Amino acid sequence: MKKLDGYSLVIDMRKIRTRNRLGAVEQALYHELIAICNGDKWPEVFRVCNEELFLALRISEKTLINARKKLVESKLLYYKSGKSKKVMGTYSFITPLQVPARKKRNASTQTAANPAVQTATESTAQTAAQPTDSYKPETETKNLSNESQKRSIPEDTPPAPAPEYVIFQEWLAKQAPFCANSRHFPKQITEEGFFRLKAKYTGKQIADVILQLENRKDLRKRYVDLYRTVLNWAKREYGK
Repeated sequence: MKKLDGYSLVIDMRKIRTRNRLGAVEQALYHELIAICNGDKWPEVFRVCNEELFLALRISEKTLINARKKLVESKLLYYKSGKSKKVMGTYSFITPLQVPARKKRNASTQTAANPAVQTATESTAQTAAQPTDSYKPETETKNLSNESQKRSIPEDTPPAPAPEYVIFQEWLAKQAPFCANSRHFPKQITEEGFFRLKAKYTGKQIADVILQLENRKDLRKRYVDLYRTVLNWAKREYGK
């Protein structure tokens, strides 16, 4: 079972994102849901409306639905839609959500009532049972295409950084250039360190601490490890 904390969930996603071809939108949605779950004190099941998500991520509702579907197919997320657009959807990272099955029509009743249906059904079944030569080359072509794609991606290629971390780096370079300079802080905040901070503190709290450090010219030269400094200052300021 997955551990219900931000750091563990992000590690799970990073292991899966290359294999399942998760794009920037899917990763950004996953991080947003982690932040919402964290804000609710990590319940196993939580509820969010579509509007809150697509407005926060600045994407269309269709793009949101497609990204969520990809996360569910990658088994990173469980989701159950509301009964109407006004009802919030239910999410979970660890608890499977039961989706009511659609009622199936009684095929035997339809067949008995309509002999033409029976004839068509039998004909379709016979056609499906017979092997066809046209399908085999198509399958082989797909397999060859997949193999060529796998070979074209070097195994040692590092995965792209998470979109949220890229945004953080851009903000850091613009708003806190002293802290972002590796000459002043040889040990910067890595992607792993960033999500460790996010698991404990909000984005605003992290930003406030960095800006305090940026503006304290009398103190900032004492430190060389930006991650440790931000972590220690945040503990002093906010606890945890």
